[in-house]
Amino acid sequence: MNIKKKMGTVILAGALGLTLVGSGTFAAFNDVEKIDNTFTAGTLDLALTGQEKTSFEFSNLEPGESFNKTITLKNNGSLAIKEILLSSMVVEGSWTDETNQKLPDNGVNTMGDFLEQFNVLVKQGETKVFNGTLADLNSDKVIMGSEGTALDSGANVSIDIEISFVNKDKKYPDSLFIEQNKFQGERINLDLIFEATQMSGGDRSNK
Repeated sequence: MNIKKKMGTVILAGALGLTLVGSGTFAAFNDVEKIDNTFTAGTLDLALTGQEKTSFEFSNLEPGESFNKTITLKNNGSLAIKEILLSSMVVEGSWTDETNQKLPDNGVNTMGDFLEQFNVLVKQGETKVFNGTLADLNSDKVIMGSEGTALDSGANVSIDIEISFVNKDKKYPDSLFIEQNKFQGERINLDLIFEATQMSGGDRSNK
C-alpha cells in the first residue's frame, strides 16, 4: 500500500468514528414523569362598612365642637393583613381662603393652617392608635399592625374616630381679635382613606 492509499484509509476511519459518536447521543428508551402544580394568588380585601373610603364634610362648625364616628374594618380577603394605614385626601377645589379685612392680616391663611384646627383621635377600644391633626394625615399613618398582624382573614374590628374643632383663644398681637377668626366661613371636603398592606411572603417548602 503506497502512502496515498494509507492516508485515505486513515481519513475514512476518522469520519466513520465521528458518525458513530453522533448517532450514540439518541437513546432508544425513554421515560417521562411530571408533577401537577397549581399556583393561586391570594386576595387582599379590606372592607369599611361596605365602602373603600369614608367621606367627611366639615361646615358650619364652631371652635369647641366635635363629632364621633364608629367604623368597622373587615378583612374579606384570603390573606392576612399586615398593617392598616390611615391618611386623608382633600377633594380638589373644595377649599378656598376666605379673607376678612377687619383682621390685621386680612384673614389670609393656607389650607394647612385650616386643617391644623381639627384634632383627630382614633381609638381601638381604649387604645389610642392615632392622635394628631387633619394636617398630620397628609401622609400614611399606621393605626393597626405595628406590633404584629393587623387582621387575619375573615376577622373584623371596630374603631372610633373623634374629630374636634379645637378652641384656641390666642389673639393677634396688639389686637382684640382672636386669630381663629380668620377661619370663619371656610370649609373643606376630604376623604379619610384606609389602606391595607399584605404580610411578607416566606418559604413554604414544608407546607
